[in-house]
Amino acid sequence: MIDRRKAPRVAAGVISAALSGLLMASAMAALAESPGVAVVINADLALDVELPGIEELRADPGGVVEAFRDAGLRVTVDPTGRCLAVTAPSRLSDEELLTGELPRVALVAGILERTTSEQLAAREMGYLGAEVLSEVQWAAALRIAQRAGMVDEEGHPTREGERLRVGLWPTWVVHVSTRHDGRSSCHKLRLPIRPPTLCVVTQPPLSGSTLWWASPYAEASWGGERVSVEAGTYTLDDLVARLSKASEVDIVTRAPASGRRFSVIAADVPVRTLLWATEVAAGLPAHIAEDAEPPIVLIASGGGPTGYYRLDINVLNPIPGLGYWSPADTPIGRELLSSMPRGPTDKELDQICWRLADLPLLYRNWIAEEWQRKQQLPYGEPGPHHLDPDHTFVLWVKAVLVSVGTYMRTGRGGGYRFDMPAL
Repeated sequence: MIDRRKAPRVAAGVISAALSGLLMASAMAALAESPGVAVVINADLALDVELPGIEELRADPGGVVEAFRDAGLRVTVDPTGRCLAVTAPSRLSDEELLTGELPRVALVAGILERTTSEQLAAREMGYLGAEVLSEVQWAAALRIAQRAGMVDEEGHPTREGERLRVGLWPTWVVHVSTRHDGRSSCHKLRLPIRPPTLCVVTQPPLSGSTLWWASPYAEASWGGERVSVEAGTYTLDDLVARLSKASEVDIVTRAPASGRRFSVIAADVPVRTLLWATEVAAGLPAHIAEDAEPPIVLIASGGGPTGYYRLDINVLNPIPGLGYWSPADTPIGRELLSSMPRGPTDKELDQICWRLADLPLLYRNWIAEEWQRKQQLPYGEPGPHHLDPDHTFVLWVKAVLVSVGTYMRTGRGGGYRFDMPAL
């Protein structure tokens, strides 16, 4: 079981400067002017956290965000800064990692979470060996390597002269979120470029979390109906039933996710925005059924964790059930991320988004070429032959790259790499 530590109670009345919003396309600008507000809290992970009052949320959404974050909670905001998805960071116990029955991404998260500053200082060419890793970290690394056939059952490399090592580096990862013929998907690109500087981009970065721009709701034509929800605790089934009733959208959930609990308060917020906050707070993948009219949104209807990260498609959604851990949640993660050169703004941002049409021509060409290459790979998801710049978003997210593999002393070798996004 995941060790869910009890989150601190959030005090009311914390005052700070409200989150600033940036003007975007006309549809988003209209949404930004709306008085609608909402908070969705994952009540199964963030235990006993009090909901703010509607008036407090309307008057100072930024203060509410800061209060939640000061309590150690993860908060994700929509572009208006007035719709908040709140959850507590997942933690895996030593026993879970030692048994090694978790998905690979969860094992990697456990290794990274337990890394210390002393271990970082002891890296050789970015790598850590068995003599530096703890027993729990080494057990998780061995399990990953055994599943991949890199080591035998006793932990010995299958190729002579190699040794198992774990690499740790901070990096920027590029994702492209597309809309085409009613379909929406977000693809991670193997494009090692940093985001551009503001002096070469005609528009400022889009506001709100990259999880908004990676979602199928960012420019949806449906779900604009307004909905209000009285403060209380609801199951996922109860909550999506309210959203379906308030709109033409049919939302379908799958057990056991249907029984998950959420603390919710909302006033005059668009259905699609509250649906997005619910998905993010739950950490459950959601997608829109193809050719469905009216729209059908399927939540937790995927094939399970086996394909997570395998195809680099729709991997930004944090899934607590897989042991997701954001490097931004703990001091060691922030230490790694802060070692990177500052991004394109005067603030230290871990995630940045632009509309493709607003990027310089050189960046548009780089991304279009990489997109074409990705579509030609045998595992690539069928997609448009050409990106629509006005309906495509390019997301830069800081991540900690964790590499588990077997290497020779010369540095030659290989293995698996996992990019843990700082969300």
